[in-house]
Parts: sequence; C-alpha cells; structure tokens
Amino acid sequence: VGNVQFFAPDYDNQHDFQTNVDYNVGKHQLRGRFLYDRFRAPNLNPSLPLPEFTGATYRDARKVAFTDIWAVTSRLANDFRLSYSRNNQGWSIPDAFSNFPNAKIDELGLNIGPEDNSPQGGTQNTYQVLDNLSYIIGSHQFKFGVEYRNTISPSDFLPRARGEWDYATLSEFINDLVPAGSNGALRGAGLSVFAGNQQSLYWFVQDDIKITRNLTLNLGLRYEYTTNPRDADTQELNSIASLPGVFDFRKPKTDTNNFGPRFGFAYSPDFSG
Repeated sequence: VGNVQFFAPDYDNQHDFQTNVDYNVGKHQLRGRFLYDRFRAPNLNPSLPLPEFTGATYRDARKVAFTDIWAVTSRLANDFRLSYSRNNQGWSIPDAFSNFPNAKIDELGLNIGPEDNSPQGGTQNTYQVLDNLSYIIGSHQFKFGVEYRNTISPSDFLPRARGEWDYATLSEFINDLVPAGSNGALRGAGLSVFAGNQQSLYWFVQDDIKITRNLTLNLGLRYEYTTNPRDADTQELNSIASLPGVFDFRKPKTDTNNFGPRFGFAYSPDFSG
C-alpha cells in the first residue's frame, strides 16, 4: 500500500489597473486615485484535484482616494486625504458539495472531497479621513496630524463545517466502519459568521528642531486607539463556562493607553576641516 497521487493544471488570472488625476489650482494640489485588482484561480483539493470538487479562489480589491495639499502660507501647509477601500476574497466549492464531508484514507494519503478548509471568505470595507498640518517658525518645524478609520469587516469561516471522516485504512472506508484515523470523525459546530468591525483614531504631534546647521532633533508623541472587533463581545455569552482564576469568557476591554513618545536625531559630520 502506498500514497495515491493525482495531478491537475493550476493557473491564475489577474487584472490590475490604476487611474490618476492631478490638478493644481491656486495654492491647492488636488489628486485623485482609483485602483482596481481582480484575481481568479481554481480552488483545488491538492490530494484529489478532480473537476467535480474544484471551486474558485477569488480576490477583488478596489480603492478610491482623494488628496488636497494646500500651501496656506510660505510657513504653513495642510495635507487632507479621504479614501475608501474594499477587499473581498474567498474560497468557494461547487454547490452540489456544500454539505459533502471530506473522507480521508490515511494509508493511501488520500483526501476525497473539495478543499478541506472551504468554503470561506470575507470582506473588508475601510473608510479613512486624515489631516496633517505642518508649520515652520525659526528653527522649529511643527507637525500635527489626526486620522480616523471605520472598518466594516464581515467574514464567514467555520473549520470543518462540512465534516471530516478520517479512516486509517481503505478497509475501514469500504466497510463503513467508525473512522479510526488520526482525526477520527469531526464536524465544526457554531456560527460561521464573525463581524470584525472596528473604529480607529490616531493623532500625533512632532517638533523637528534644527540645533545647528548639521544637527536636528526630532521630538514627538503619538497616540493610537482601536476598538475591539464587534463580535469579540459575544465571548460574554459563554460566561457560564468561565473558570475563575484560569480563564474568563467576558467582553474584552479596549486598550486606551497606547501613547508612543518619539525621539530621534539627524547628524551630518563636518569633515571640511
């Protein structure tokens, strides 16, 4: 008895393009961007790549961005940006096998059915607004910035949702015995949908100080705040199973103390003598 091997062609199709629009008016530099990406490939079971079991691997990405760089004065400049991006990806299987469990035969190294971890997929929509301000006075260059993001990110994945029967031998499989392979008989249970929706707020302040003509200090402070994924709160529904002092099923707390001080310097040695 040995491993059974099969072969199938593998390929992918990808289309990408980018469109840019730039326009200068007065003290404003206006810029627009659109990015497009489309990817398609077969979703094969590498152990048994039969066309009946083959689904699709897909990925679609889109991004629209707008930027306004405004030279308010010779000392003051503002950089404002808006963007929206969408990423959608997944691994599908033929509808006829949506409830078809995978059957493994260990002694043959064989896995009968669609790709093990399929179907699954997810989408991420990100809305972003950002504004940076730069001001020069004397030997100082002050920079201030704030950014807000709203991410809407549903996903759909339940490991072994279709079930898995792992037979140690071909004889077990033919005689319909209880699977005695390394994984036995498994099937995922529970919800497959998870909403990873999050909101984020970032800000920073910075001062670049020119101490001498060849030495500049960089001093600053950054703060980041990101909420927990929305459905992480559902852990609280399992609180009855908590084991005090060991693990607790509860609504996770959001981290609110993400301050990051910045310090740096740029020095250029003078070898002129």
